[in-house]
Amino acid sequence: DKFVRYNVGNDKEVAPGGGKRGMGVDEIRKLYAGKFQETPHKYVKGGSYLRMQDKDESGVLLFETDADGKVSAWRVGQAPQVDYVEGCS
Repeated sequence: DKFVRYNVGNDKEVAPGGGKRGMGVDEIRKLYAGKFQETPHKYVKGGSYLRMQDKDESGVLLFETDADGKVSAWRVGQAPQVDYVEGCS
């Protein structure tokens, strides 16, 4: 009964801090220098997840990248829901 996650899969929306779909991993690294953990994508060979958590641990920003190193989608929300690979319903 409360908002816990917001998924974005278009080029129009901009994430907190300036990241967006279509950007390269190097651009994301520059925007969010030293603020994220990178892990392999569960389903996309060569893809990854770039995950950043607020200092107070209240929110998470997560970028998904494809095999070419481009952001294919991003989401923001609370753990654990933001970390669900298959999404929420």
